[in-house]
Amino acid sequence: MAAARKYSLELRERAVRTYRVSDPKPQIKKLAVDLGVRPP
Repeated sequence: MAAARKYSLELRERAVRTYRVSDPKPQIKKLAVDLGVRPP
């Protein structure tokens, strides 16, 4: 049985897309906060 995902595939795709198009590249922690998946 597969484990449930903590975050949706849509959120993962959005995070990857946001990171790839950003210039300069943001810190992962900052990007996570911006996406609302991690407390500040």
